[in-house]
Amino acid sequence: MTNDEKAMYTGMAMSRNTEVTLRWSRSQMFMIINSAMLSVVFTRDASFLLLLFLGLFGIGIALVWLMINEKSQQWVEYWQTRLAQIKHEEEPATVNVFIGPEWDTINKGWTFHRLLTILPRGFAIVWIGVFLFSFTRLF
Repeated sequence: MTNDEKAMYTGMAMSRNTEVTLRWSRSQMFMIINSAMLSVVFTRDASFLLLLFLGLFGIGIALVWLMINEKSQQWVEYWQTRLAQIKHEEEPATVNVFIGPEWDTINKGWTFHRLLTILPRGFAIVWIGVFLFSFTRLF
């Protein structure tokens, strides 16, 4: 592997790692937003309009969160595929990290990405409940 190829490999690995870090940061931000909005729901004086707005806005936020997680995963998979495609012809003993039977075994079942999509889906269910509950404030 030439120095240029090593630099390219390092750059791709950094891009992949940056995308993983950004996914964490985005999820934390959405978790804080949802938690803050949820704290307003449990106030005694929450009116119909406030609950209705929070329910609709919360559903929207949860859907955006889910779409951003999906897009982030696509970028992570893109960079992993690119890294796996790089051949180490001069160094045959080099291990390819994102390819092979071990990688396939690790990615079966509940991956981190699948677990992370539970949060926005769970919040979407909660916000649908808040939206429906808001109509009880009309009576």
